[in-house]
Amino acid sequence: MEKCKHNDCLNCESVDVMKGLCLLDEQFVPFDGDGCPRFVKKPKCKFCSHYEAGEEADMGICKGLGAPYWISGEMIAKTCESYVEKCDG
Repeated sequence: MEKCKHNDCLNCESVDVMKGLCLLDEQFVPFDGDGCPRFVKKPKCKFCSHYEAGEEADMGICKGLGAPYWISGEMIAKTCESYVEKCDG
């Protein structure tokens, strides 16, 4: 299982490509820094059970919307009607 990063946390908002803002601490954090114990997984395609990773980094296929679609694993899936979080076990 990959480590939790700030940019994968629901409590982190992107500011630019290097940093985010922790909404709990109101402090800047490194975008790819390790998440804290208060980490809450942000709904992203890469965390969905319908997402299948491809050969290219952060690119894959969504199989949850009927026909398969190329998609970035980093895409926010908060409003996706087919999003089902993967079990980490």
